[in-house]
Amino acid sequence: KGVFRNLATVVAGRRAVFKATDNFNDRSMLFRDKGAEISALIDTQLVDPARHALADADRLAVSASDKADRQLVWASAAVMALLIVIAIMTVTSVTAPVRRLIDATRRLAGGAVRTRVSRAGVRELDVLAVSFNRMAEQLQHAQSAVRAYQIELESKVDERTRELNHLAYHDPLTDLPDRPQLFVQLDASIERAKTHNSRLALLSIDLDNFKTINDSLG
Repeated sequence: KGVFRNLATVVAGRRAVFKATDNFNDRSMLFRDKGAEISALIDTQLVDPARHALADADRLAVSASDKADRQLVWASAAVMALLIVIAIMTVTSVTAPVRRLIDATRRLAGGAVRTRVSRAGVRELDVLAVSFNRMAEQLQHAQSAVRAYQIELESKVDERTRELNHLAYHDPLTDLPDRPQLFVQLDASIERAKTHNSRLALLSIDLDNFKTINDSLG
């Protein structure tokens, strides 16, 4: 009797084990199905959108990178053009006043003392232009003074020359024509007589005691 009870217990336990095994297998299959379903849902709702979003982000990143490269190229070109313009303006602000100073110096050296240089450019060149204009004004004043002195000197030379020419042929005491003037007039009269085939007479007057009068009265 005890054996039959034990056998019945064993059989019942075995049936319970088989039932538990079948239940475990059913639950395992259900778990696998749920796992597959969840994995599919993950792929469909998470992985695929993430992959698409990653692809979109990659395309956006590439587009943004291209746009940034283009903007960088344009910005670099604009900066380069600005630097070139600044360099040209800087060089022009220096070379233009220097060229004006050189041209003005040439004109001034050629005698154009009224030459002036316009003030422009950097401060040092502007100071140089002011100094050049001051020097040109001084040269103009000096030239005017020299011209006035030259005119006065020429006038005095002409006057002195006339006086010397007059004294060369006139007596300083009586202001009458002297002996050299007599010879000049006599030579001219002889030449006219020869030219016209005429005669010439020379009258010589002698004064007695003239030497005494000349020595005593001068």
